This record gives sequence, C-alpha cells and structure tokens, in this order.
Amino acid sequence: MTRVEKKAREFVRDLIEEYLKTGRGFLRHQARLRLRDFPGLFDSLAGQGVIIHVGTDVAPTVSAFEYIADKQLEEYAVGSVDIVLRALYSLYEEKGLSSYPGEDVVAAALKRAGADPTKVRLGIWLIQEFKEYITHYVSIQNETGYAAKEISVGDSIAELDGGAAAWKRLAERHISLKRSLAVQSAASVGPPTSASATFSFLRNGKLRLIVEHDYDELQRIATVEAPKAEVVLCGGLIEALVLHQLVCHRKRAIKSKKAKPGPIERWDFRDLIEVAIDLRLMTSSAHKLSNFVREYRNLVHPGRQWREGIRIRREEADVARSILNLVIKDIRDSSVRSKRRPKRP
Repeated sequence: MTRVEKKAREFVRDLIEEYLKTGRGFLRHQARLRLRDFPGLFDSLAGQGVIIHVGTDVAPTVSAFEYIADKQLEEYAVGSVDIVLRALYSLYEEKGLSSYPGEDVVAAALKRAGADPTKVRLGIWLIQEFKEYITHYVSIQNETGYAAKEISVGDSIAELDGGAAAWKRLAERHISLKRSLAVQSAASVGPPTSASATFSFLRNGKLRLIVEHDYDELQRIATVEAPKAEVVLCGGLIEALVLHQLVCHRKRAIKSKKAKPGPIERWDFRDLIEVAIDLRLMTSSAHKLSNFVREYRNLVHPGRQWREGIRIRREEADVARSILNLVIKDIRDSSVRSKRRPKRP
C-alpha cells in the first residue's frame, strides 16, 4: 500500500467514525486541511463517490465502507441498511403506502434494532443510495446531524431479499461503472486545453460557437462546487455534438431505420443518439454512458427534482465530465474517418 493509499483509507475511516459518533461528517474546509499534504486526494475521493458533499460538510457513502476494506465496519453498515429496508417493508405491508415521514421510518427501524439509534441513523443515511427500492428521499440537516424528512419506496420493496443482497448488487454496480469509465482512461481522453482546439473538427460554424461557449463555461465552473450545472452543461454539450454529426450526415440520418419524422434539429436526445449509433458515429459504449447523462439531465428540471427528491452530487458531475470526454473522442475520431474515406467516383 502506497503512502497516499494509506492516508486515504485513514481519512475515510476517520470520516466514518466521526459520522457514527456525531451523526455528521467533517466540515469541508477541515477535510481539505486534513489532506493538504496530498494534493488532489480530496477531489479524487469525491470523484470516486467515496465521500459526498452535504451542504458545508462531507460525509461517507456506501462506497466508503467498501473502500476502507474493514470487514467488521462494512458488516455493521450492511446490518444498518438491512434494518431500515425491513422497516420500510413492514410499513409498506402494513399501510400499503409508498411515502413515509422520516420519523415513522426511524421508529419502525428502532423496534428492529433493539434501540440502537447509531445503527438506525447510519442506515437511514445510507438507504438513499439504494435506488432499486428508494424512489424519493428528502434529507434535512439540523443540530443533531442529517435526517430523513420523507422516504418513498417503489413496489419493488415487496420483493425485498434483505440488506446484504441489496448491498452486494449496489457494490457490483459501482464496479461496473468504474469499468465503464476505465474505457475513457484507456483511450487517453484528457481534458483539452482550449475549446477552440478541442472542437476544431466541428464543421458547422454556428453550432461550433455554441459548443465552444458552453465548454468554456464548463471549465470555468470547475473551480466552484456546482455539480448540477456541470451535469446540465455536459448533457447539453453531448446533445449538441451528436446533433452536429447528424446534420453533417443529414441524408444518411433521415434514411436511418432509427430516424424520426421531422427535421433533425427537432429530434430529442434519445433519437439523436440512436441514429448516431445506427450510423456508427458513436460507439456502443459511448451510447450507454450518454444515457447516464441524459437521465440525470432530465431530472434536473425543478418539477421532477422536487417530486422525486433528486440530488445531483459531485460524483455524478465527475462521471458526466468523463462521459463528455469519451463522446468528444468518439465524434472526433468519426470526423477523421469521414475525411479519410475516399469519395465515390
């Protein structure tokens, strides 16, 4: 284990213990000070989803318990999730509702936990990551820490097979996402130096100006904590890039078996991507990753965000940036191939 890895695990363990003790994580500036001798480590942990920003704090996630490789602590966390999931199942079975006040869930969980408030508090915090059961989660922060104001479940809770099984599935999804993003790293897609150099392959002047402007804005907000804005900009840039490619191949695009009626400029994001895949202007891996950005982009509309309790976090923004870089490479490579393809006589 390297010195950096050792420090990272030590920091994450301390963060977990702080949460178990106080119900809160570290203040963000204090967390950065703890890691001041290891430049980039804080942002790396946030990017990996090991820690999460909560207001002015940082707190541990499910990935934090996997990261420190402490079997005892991870089993404790799995047990806490199991308690809360089973409490939600009981409420669902008893009341037949889908949404419950946070205090009702806590009360039901405490009955199962044998009056262990620390374990219940941890489970209530971690449960928001289990999207296969949790459809809506509204959290609040008060003097005693983080609490759930309202928790909603889907009908899938009726098929609950326990916290351990749910934890394992979530861990597998984390691994799958990391492997997908490794494609981007393996392709050596790095952050470009300037928008004008990055998008020199775009032939439509008007659209290129829009893309360059939005990309410059994306780089500027990198210095502040604005994950929602980053996801929106990444989604818009991906849509603009795909639109550009289809406009440049308009005749082929409108003849595609995936094409929709009407002008290409009026197609929605999904239609654009499907036609781009059909024309091999994007790889299938980029298609899957772009869907991730599209789903989050759809959820940042205030009405849906309010109804569904969606929170755009730092890890989603980091993933969106990586996906954007992969799509830029895809479309740049496609443009190069088009230039090299000999014209028919």
